[in-house]
Amino acid sequence: MNTTNPLLQSALALAALDLHVLPLHCARDGICSCRNKQCRTPGKHPRTGKGVKDASTDLSRIEQWWKKNPDANVGVATGNGLRVLDVDPRNGGDATLAKLVAVHGPLPKTVTIETGGGGQHYYFRVPPGAPNSCGIVGPGLDIKGEGGYVVAAGSVHASGAKYRYRVSFNKAEIAGLPAWLATPDDRGGENPEPGGA
Repeated sequence: MNTTNPLLQSALALAALDLHVLPLHCARDGICSCRNKQCRTPGKHPRTGKGVKDASTDLSRIEQWWKKNPDANVGVATGNGLRVLDVDPRNGGDATLAKLVAVHGPLPKTVTIETGGGGQHYYFRVPPGAPNSCGIVGPGLDIKGEGGYVVAAGSVHASGAKYRYRVSFNKAEIAGLPAWLATPDDRGGENPEPGGA
């Protein structure tokens, strides 16, 4: 087992923080390892039979996944007390977030990932039994919750750019989800939808 594999190291470190991880396909030169030439999410969809339902914190299981596919990107399942605010600037996410912040105040400091596509993932905690607050917040802005997942730091985007920590676990705790993001009426009245990649 190549324990120096940075993708495996990322997966194991996340699992040690009690985050459920799963292997994702990878993309090289824009081509997804699933070999589907029409793949709409190259390097972003699960490599396991049950997809996000297979996500685990079991270190031996994770090692086996990356032994089989050492180039697999790393996914983090949302739900289990974790929500992720996904900001997609190509679809207006930066502008949407700026408008909401102007009304509600800044986001708390929390673990933040720069995505390979130029966006951001803000990690938040919710209490056990909290409603599934996932869904579209506005143009280019959505929350991943139960049944969803995001691509983790260290993974490689189809463009060749890496997902990187903007604020790492060493520099911040995962903050609580602001009430105005947890309540659909406060974020524009959108109906919750299932989370995705």
